[in-house]
Amino acid sequence: MTSLVKDPRTLSVPAGGRVLVVGPLRLGQADTAASRLAVTEVVRAVDDWGGPGVVVLAGDTFDLAAMEDPSVERILAVHTRLRSALDAFAQGDDHELVVLVGDTDRALGDDERLVAQVVKGLSARVVNAVELQFETGTGERIVRVEWYPSTPDNGAARAHVRAAVADGMAGIVASGTTSPELTTIGEGFYANPGSCAEVSVRVPARLGLPPVSAVERQLGFVELEAGAQLHVRLIHGASVVGGGLGRRLFARSSERPEGRPAVIATYPTGPDWPPAPASPLTRVRRARRWSAGFIALTGVVNLVSALTPPDNTRIQTLTDYLPLAVAQAAHVLVAIGGLSLLLLAGGIRRGQRLAWQAALSLLVVSAALHLAKGVDLEETFVALAAAAYLLVHRRAFRAPSQPASVRRALAVVAATDVLAVVTAVAAVEVFHHAHRRPALGHATLAVAERLVGITALGIAGRLGRFLTPSLVGVGVASVAAVGWIVFRPTVARRAAHGSELARARTVVRRYGGDTLAYFALRSDKHHFFVGESVVAYASFGSVCLVSPDPIGPATDREGAWTAFRQFADAHGWHVAVMGASEDWLPIYRRAGMHDVYVGDEAIVDCTRFSMEGGKSKGLRQAVNRVARNGYTVSFHDPAHVDASLRTALEALMAESRRGGVERGFSMTLGRMFDPEDRGLLLAVAANADGEPAAFCQYVPAPDIDGYSLDLMRRT
Repeated sequence: MTSLVKDPRTLSVPAGGRVLVVGPLRLGQADTAASRLAVTEVVRAVDDWGGPGVVVLAGDTFDLAAMEDPSVERILAVHTRLRSALDAFAQGDDHELVVLVGDTDRALGDDERLVAQVVKGLSARVVNAVELQFETGTGERIVRVEWYPSTPDNGAARAHVRAAVADGMAGIVASGTTSPELTTIGEGFYANPGSCAEVSVRVPARLGLPPVSAVERQLGFVELEAGAQLHVRLIHGASVVGGGLGRRLFARSSERPEGRPAVIATYPTGPDWPPAPASPLTRVRRARRWSAGFIALTGVVNLVSALTPPDNTRIQTLTDYLPLAVAQAAHVLVAIGGLSLLLLAGGIRRGQRLAWQAALSLLVVSAALHLAKGVDLEETFVALAAAAYLLVHRRAFRAPSQPASVRRALAVVAATDVLAVVTAVAAVEVFHHAHRRPALGHATLAVAERLVGITALGIAGRLGRFLTPSLVGVGVASVAAVGWIVFRPTVARRAAHGSELARARTVVRRYGGDTLAYFALRSDKHHFFVGESVVAYASFGSVCLVSPDPIGPATDREGAWTAFRQFADAHGWHVAVMGASEDWLPIYRRAGMHDVYVGDEAIVDCTRFSMEGGKSKGLRQAVNRVARNGYTVSFHDPAHVDASLRTALEALMAESRRGGVERGFSMTLGRMFDPEDRGLLLAVAANADGEPAAFCQYVPAPDIDGYSLDLMRRT
């Protein structure tokens, strides 16, 4: 008697074997255009099959829910090509056909009659899930294929897979939604074939309009292959068959191939599907770049406008309403505003809130000044357009300025300007003749206004001609000083020691196995913690340099990097990574970063290394020459060397070092003989007299079951 297998079916897939997971077919008693298209693709796939393999119909294969008297037999009688092709495949050598229970064919789960019809018509096994054991060159990889309860999107299934991958599974193929997906999750993957039927979808629209409803005819498969490693391919195609005028006018074009299905994503080396949306930080940084460009452009426009004579017709019209002195003062203020905008562009580029507030205010004031200095409508439009752009993207400017910088800038400017005013007033009072000496209040106002380029109050004689450019220069220098001090990048706090460094050691010991991981413990690096992960970094001006890659659980990588990018963004830093590994490149790229290939590291397997043969002749001669001269090598734990050896090695280090500290960042630990550094290896070469002549320090690299080179010194 046939029966539904409640537990997952376990199948072995030998090296070279393939598995094809077919998306929901939803076959009914009618032979429709959608079903004919899907049947054609499935038949073509199984007819061309070579070698051992498994075909999995991944749920919702039969639309039994739409039938008053559910019958698989009647459905298969309509789709005879599919029945014949699948039955022939299932009876082939080393072939298996598996049917999963979904929603529309849920009756298979408790109706023995329907199960018997599947077995008779297709020679298939009916199960709730199938566990595939792939034999690959890297060992056995386990993949589960199952029906996941229908949800609006794949988010819940993705979280379910993340937990399974953390437990050692290679990945899960889960049907249940109509959204095809192949996503790398930690060291594994999540795949969803989508559908092989007509489905209703929401298509993104152009011009910021809401999504448009449409009907898609989908063809979706997931193919898995056992080779040197496990390979997974998402094969999908879709064509829109309904949706009306709104879809044709406003729907965005699909990135998926139309017509016949094609490979749109691969694992482990290819791109994910769907493509990761642009990171919010990427959009924020783009807005900042454009804003900084607009600010700088407006600053240049201000300076050019201030240095250009006004139009005679416009200035005559203006003087009917305002004194000429107002237009002259506006000219000067526009020039100062232009210089200020140029200085603010750097703070805007870093997303500083204070720079945004200052720039927005200056742009509005500049627009008014352009009208006041000569009814310059063109320049006014430029300033207001830049202000509008800043206002629209206001959420991109949240990075703080350092409070200490603001206070320091105000103190410096106030002290400088007060000193300049006092000195200039004293000069006016001392060098004027008694009968021409201005009142103290008049002299103070005349001097103060010259700091901003205004000369409405006169200072008679040669002294006025000397003081005016000098005071304008002091004012410009004050503005520049404020811009440089207030809007410079936030300075990171001092590198942490004590408890934070101890916490970083714990993370590195648990998760840091690659050849650069131990260098995250340099004393001059800062450590950013999120969950069980740590990011080691240092800030240099506006650049935050990360090295090595973040360390922590593989399943937390995306979240850890996103959190760190937000942290760096809050400080106005541009993030760069030195010594990035290939495993991290997809995450960096999804974050909007660009990679530059520098080189590869060399790993020497000491158990297999040999100096025999012609290619090693030079090395062999060098080794023999050193041995003939009486050199020997000894190995030590640098945390426990005796005092005499330590003194000798410290002297050796100082011979070829410039300065009192060891330099480096990404591939140098920067210290020796620290008792907290456990598991390091120190190789010391001694001459014939037993005196140290050279040494190498290595840090642990568990992933290669060995060590990574740190410090090298010789006499």
